[in-house]
Amino acid sequence: MNPEQIRQAEKAFYRQLNQIVEPLVLAGIGGPQLFPVGLILLETRGRLSGRFYRTPVVALRWGELFFVSTVRTQSQWVQNLAAHPEIDCWVNGRQRQATAYVFSPEVAPSALATLPDPLQRIAPGLRLYSDLARVSIAVLDLSGPFGRAEEAAQTPAGTAHLPPA
Repeated sequence: MNPEQIRQAEKAFYRQLNQIVEPLVLAGIGGPQLFPVGLILLETRGRLSGRFYRTPVVALRWGELFFVSTVRTQSQWVQNLAAHPEIDCWVNGRQRQATAYVFSPEVAPSALATLPDPLQRIAPGLRLYSDLARVSIAVLDLSGPFGRAEEAAQTPAGTAHLPPA
Protein backbone atom coordinates (compact mmCIF):
# COMPACT_ATOMS: atom_id res chain seq x y z
CA MET A 1 0.00 0.00 0.00
CA ASN A 2 1.20 3.47 -0.80
CA PRO A 3 0.90 6.31 1.78
CA GLU A 4 -2.31 7.67 0.23
CA GLN A 5 -3.98 4.24 0.40
CA ILE A 6 -2.93 3.90 4.04
CA ARG A 7 -4.35 7.36 4.83
CA GLN A 8 -7.64 6.49 3.11
CA ALA A 9 -7.88 3.16 4.96
CA GLU A 10 -7.20 4.91 8.29
CA LYS A 11 -9.85 7.53 7.52
CA ALA A 12 -12.41 4.84 6.61
CA PHE A 13 -11.61 2.90 9.80
CA TYR A 14 -12.17 5.94 12.04
CA ARG A 15 -15.40 6.86 10.25
CA GLN A 16 -16.77 3.36 10.88
CA LEU A 17 -15.59 3.38 14.50
CA ASN A 18 -17.15 6.81 15.10
CA GLN A 19 -20.51 5.57 13.76
CA ILE A 20 -20.51 2.96 16.52
CA VAL A 21 -19.12 5.13 19.32
CA GLU A 22 -21.12 8.35 18.71
CA PRO A 23 -24.57 7.00 19.77
CA LEU A 24 -23.01 5.49 22.89
CA VAL A 25 -21.43 8.80 23.91
CA LEU A 26 -24.68 10.68 23.22
CA ALA A 27 -26.42 8.21 25.54
CA GLY A 28 -23.87 8.95 28.27
CA ILE A 29 -22.06 5.62 28.08
CA GLY A 30 -18.33 5.72 28.70
CA GLY A 31 -18.18 9.37 29.79
CA PRO A 32 -15.78 10.77 32.40
CA GLN A 33 -18.24 10.53 35.28
CA LEU A 34 -16.89 7.98 37.77
CA PHE A 35 -13.32 8.23 36.54
CA PRO A 36 -11.53 11.31 35.20
CA VAL A 37 -11.01 9.71 31.78
CA GLY A 38 -13.78 8.88 29.34
CA LEU A 39 -15.38 9.55 25.99
CA ILE A 40 -16.93 12.88 25.00
CA LEU A 41 -18.33 14.07 21.69
CA LEU A 42 -17.17 17.29 20.03
CA GLU A 43 -19.23 19.20 17.50
CA THR A 44 -16.87 21.32 15.46
CA ARG A 45 -17.55 23.64 12.55
CA GLY A 46 -15.44 23.04 9.44
CA ARG A 47 -13.03 25.91 8.98
CA LEU A 48 -13.44 25.79 5.19
CA SER A 49 -16.88 24.27 4.60
CA GLY A 50 -18.75 25.71 7.60
CA ARG A 51 -20.42 22.29 8.04
CA PHE A 52 -20.75 20.75 11.50
CA TYR A 53 -18.90 17.55 12.35
CA ARG A 54 -19.19 15.28 15.37
CA THR A 55 -16.08 13.56 16.64
CA PRO A 56 -15.88 11.22 19.65
CA VAL A 57 -12.64 11.67 21.58
CA VAL A 58 -11.09 10.39 24.79
CA ALA A 59 -10.89 13.19 27.35
CA LEU A 60 -9.20 13.69 30.70
CA ARG A 61 -11.35 15.76 33.08
CA TRP A 62 -9.77 18.20 35.53
CA GLY A 63 -12.61 20.12 37.18
CA GLU A 64 -14.36 21.96 34.35
CA LEU A 65 -11.40 21.53 31.99
CA PHE A 66 -11.26 18.61 29.56
CA PHE A 67 -8.00 17.67 27.84
CA VAL A 68 -8.21 15.93 24.46
CA SER A 69 -5.42 15.03 22.08
CA THR A 70 -4.67 13.38 18.80
CA VAL A 71 -1.58 11.72 17.44
CA ARG A 72 -2.94 11.55 13.90
CA THR A 73 -1.49 14.23 11.65
CA GLN A 74 -4.61 14.24 9.44
CA SER A 75 -7.12 14.98 12.23
CA GLN A 76 -9.11 17.95 11.00
CA TRP A 77 -11.09 18.49 14.21
CA VAL A 78 -8.08 20.13 15.91
CA GLN A 79 -7.71 22.73 13.16
CA ASN A 80 -11.49 23.24 13.16
CA LEU A 81 -11.37 23.88 16.94
CA ALA A 82 -8.63 26.45 16.43
CA ALA A 83 -10.69 28.25 13.77
CA HIS A 84 -13.98 28.08 15.73
CA PRO A 85 -13.21 27.58 19.45
CA GLU A 86 -16.77 28.03 20.77
CA ILE A 87 -18.30 24.59 20.45
CA ASP A 88 -20.97 22.24 21.67
CA CYS A 89 -19.87 18.98 23.24
CA TRP A 90 -21.61 16.07 24.91
CA VAL A 91 -20.31 14.99 28.31
CA ASN A 92 -21.98 12.13 30.16
CA GLY A 93 -24.96 12.32 27.79
CA ARG A 94 -25.54 16.06 28.32
CA GLN A 95 -25.00 18.75 25.73
CA ARG A 96 -22.67 21.46 27.02
CA GLN A 97 -20.98 24.51 25.59
CA ALA A 98 -17.23 24.98 25.80
CA THR A 99 -14.39 27.19 24.70
CA ALA A 100 -11.43 25.32 23.18
CA TYR A 101 -7.78 26.28 23.56
CA VAL A 102 -5.52 24.50 21.07
CA PHE A 103 -1.84 23.66 21.56
CA SER A 104 -0.43 22.34 18.30
CA PRO A 105 2.72 22.60 16.21
CA GLU A 106 0.49 23.61 13.27
CA VAL A 107 -1.63 26.22 15.10
CA ALA A 108 -0.46 29.58 16.42
CA PRO A 109 -0.54 29.49 20.24
CA SER A 110 -3.12 31.42 22.27
CA ALA A 111 -2.06 34.47 24.25
CA LEU A 112 -1.44 33.37 27.85
CA ALA A 113 -3.41 36.30 29.28
CA THR A 114 -6.62 35.06 27.66
CA LEU A 115 -6.43 31.57 29.14
CA PRO A 116 -8.41 30.58 32.24
CA ASP A 117 -6.32 30.77 35.43
CA PRO A 118 -5.45 27.08 35.96
CA LEU A 119 -4.60 26.72 32.27
CA GLN A 120 -2.25 29.74 32.36
CA ARG A 121 -0.01 27.86 34.78
CA ILE A 122 0.34 24.71 32.69
CA ALA A 123 0.19 26.25 29.18
CA PRO A 124 3.98 26.52 28.74
CA GLY A 125 4.31 22.80 29.48
CA LEU A 126 1.47 21.92 27.09
CA ARG A 127 3.09 24.00 24.34
CA LEU A 128 6.50 22.39 24.92
CA TYR A 129 5.05 18.86 24.95
CA SER A 130 3.01 19.57 21.81
CA ASP A 131 6.05 20.87 19.95
CA LEU A 132 8.43 18.11 21.07
CA ALA A 133 6.02 15.20 20.62
CA ARG A 134 4.46 16.69 17.44
CA VAL A 135 0.94 16.11 18.78
CA SER A 136 -2.04 18.42 19.12
CA ILE A 137 -3.73 19.03 22.46
CA ALA A 138 -7.03 20.85 22.95
CA VAL A 139 -8.28 21.99 26.32
CA LEU A 140 -12.03 22.52 26.58
CA ASP A 141 -13.20 24.98 29.23
CA LEU A 142 -16.79 24.31 30.28
CA SER A 143 -16.80 27.02 32.97
CA GLY A 144 -15.91 30.21 31.08
CA PRO A 145 -18.22 32.82 29.53
CA PHE A 146 -19.20 30.51 26.69
CA GLY A 147 -18.82 27.20 28.49
CA ARG A 148 -21.29 27.67 31.35
CA ALA A 149 -22.68 24.57 32.99
CA GLU A 150 -26.19 25.06 31.57
CA GLU A 151 -27.20 22.75 28.79
CA ALA A 152 -26.87 24.30 25.36
CA ALA A 153 -30.13 25.46 23.83
CA GLN A 154 -28.79 25.72 20.30
CA THR A 155 -25.62 25.52 18.27
CA PRO A 156 -23.52 28.70 18.36
CA ALA A 157 -23.90 30.81 15.26
CA GLY A 158 -20.88 33.13 15.40
CA THR A 159 -17.31 32.40 14.45
CA ALA A 160 -14.33 33.15 16.61
CA HIS A 161 -10.62 32.88 16.21
CA LEU A 162 -7.76 32.32 18.60
CA PRO A 163 -6.32 35.52 20.02
CA PRO A 164 -2.94 36.56 18.57
CA ALA A 165 0.18 35.08 20.15
